Amino acid sequence: MSALSEVNLKQGLRKLEYPLCAKEALNKIVELICGRITSIKNMDLALDLMAEFIFCEVDRRGHKKQQSLSPLLELQLIEISHNFFNSIQSETARNTVFLSLFSGTTVTVRLGILSRLVSVAVGIPSSTILTATSVWMQQLGNASPNSCKLSEALIQDYFFYYQNSTERLKSLPSVCPQFVANFLTAVSEIYFSTSKKELQFPPKILLETITSWIVGNSNLCIAAQLKQAILPPGAIAMEAITPIAGLLKWCILAPIFKQNDEIYAQLHLALLNSAVDGPGKTSSKVSMDSIFSFFRGSIKLQKGTFLPSKATFQPHNFNSILSCIIFAFSLLIANYKP
Repeated sequence: MSALSEVNLKQGLRKLEYPLCAKEALNKIVELICGRITSIKNMDLALDLMAEFIFCEVDRRGHKKQQSLSPLLELQLIEISHNFFNSIQSETARNTVFLSLFSGTTVTVRLGILSRLVSVAVGIPSSTILTATSVWMQQLGNASPNSCKLSEALIQDYFFYYQNSTERLKSLPSVCPQFVANFLTAVSEIYFSTSKKELQFPPKILLETITSWIVGNSNLCIAAQLKQAILPPGAIAMEAITPIAGLLKWCILAPIFKQNDEIYAQLHLALLNSAVDGPGKTSSKVSMDSIFSFFRGSIKLQKGTFLPSKATFQPHNFNSILSCIIFAFSLLIANYKP
């Protein structure tokens, strides 16, 4: 696109009121970065359109605005974005635009809008947006800080603010199992994390929902590994981390921190069944991940760095950890294929 065409495009969009300018900008972005012929120049122009006409982060001169979108305009943007992504037939194009909107240096600034968009997609539900979100989580790292922040926002929405909606969440694994698997990995990093100043325990309603998900689908934890993410041309797919090791850590540490709810035992059994029932190669990979996780935890236990002051470490607790390590080794040997 020539410099004159770029100027004319931006001038045309500036004549439109929000959110119509955002809607038109999204359509133009698809043409720029999803066409047969793409270039760095087209990508730069697409990024400019996102910043000025979609998220209103800069003015016409490219200077950063002091005020962000008002709640009303943000709501309109979420509605437009929801309709836009559901209207794109090509999954490659949809994921390309999604990753461009919410990745890179702007991801932290736009994470709030993304969280609310995904929250809407969970409630409706929208498998197209959840699939794109799953790809986004994998590419950034499903245990990365941004993935964890997104998951924390969803937990606040559905397990604190709107607890009556948890019934409709039971069917979420059938809507988009890849998203649920990546969500579980992020959630497993949030609770029982000794890297935080104050140890957090998962709320019971979340624990029950996670357990029911895994009991109902033994392959759920490895769903993100079973399907290859569809990415923009030239993009390198990042490997998804399963939530099994992280959730097993919950079950191991729960009695140490006096979290003696029976649901942990049910979750533990569901996770072990999930590891056993998984496909051969994937099951071996899960076992190895779990072994490394358990050994890291065991080393920290021996050094005394793993347990905050309120932990009650007793011999039978270490026996449960040792049993899990032995199980993981047995599972690895059973699935080993030279």
